[in-house]
Amino acid sequence: MVGRLSHEVGWKYKNVVRTLETRRKLKLAQSIRKKQKMKEIRKAAKAKVNKQTQEDKKVIVSYGYN
Repeated sequence: MVGRLSHEVGWKYKNVVRTLETRRKLKLAQSIRKKQKMKEIRKAAKAKVNKQTQEDKKVIVSYGYN
C-alpha cells in the first residue's frame, strides 16, 4: 500500500518498497511461529516441573504454607 501510494505521487522506488515490505512480513511470520513454539515449550516444561514437585508441594502444604 505504501509502495503504491508513493508511486502515484512520483516516487520511483515502488519495487524497493515492495521488497522491503515482503521481508518485513516474512520476519513477522517467523517471529510469531517462534513465539508460539516457545510458548508450547514453556507449557510442557511447566507441566513436567509440576509433576516432579507434587510430593514436595504436599509437604509444604502440610506445614501450613500454600
